[in-house]
Amino acid sequence: MKQAFLTFIRKKENDIKFLAVKNPININDINYNELRSGLPVIVVISDEILEALYIIGTDGVLFQVFGENDSLFFMKKINDISLINIQKYNLIKFILLDAFDELTIQESKIYKNIFESFEEKIYYNTLHTELEFLGIKNFAIKELMKIELDAKIKARLLDKIKSVKPMPERFLKKKIDVDLTGYGIYINAFIGQSL
Repeated sequence: MKQAFLTFIRKKENDIKFLAVKNPININDINYNELRSGLPVIVVISDEILEALYIIGTDGVLFQVFGENDSLFFMKKINDISLINIQKYNLIKFILLDAFDELTIQESKIYKNIFESFEEKIYYNTLHTELEFLGIKNFAIKELMKIELDAKIKARLLDKIKSVKPMPERFLKKKIDVDLTGYGIYINAFIGQSL
């Protein structure tokens, strides 16, 4: 049976998983370097085989990065299982955006790879866990302390992360925007156990 899921990626080097979805047997066939932990995606799975993978851009636009056919044209619904982790996702995103807002454009460019690796570690290690605001914040601080970085920049980032206050509840529950223009498909909210 063919099903589509809105979920998140969990990736470390070449080990890729989809959160709250039984991983397809051909998951190792994915060879796309832009995949990273915390990335919202739509996966189409048929009889334990990954048929298609779509990255969801920041503006909600879908980019198919795996599969020969645009499987969503033949589907009626997408099961939104991202809701299981959406509050943590929004919280991590909020903490990281707030911290990175401290950087100048030049600093962002110079240390781009370091900050991408830092972000990847935060999502990889906390998105699927039971950690809440303080736990995620403390993990981010601990990981930032390990980074080889200019002391002044590190101090600014640490101060910013330490001073981050919890975000309002209404923002924590904000769903992933998905532009389904052109598709005859809808998103079905699914809150429950892993599939």
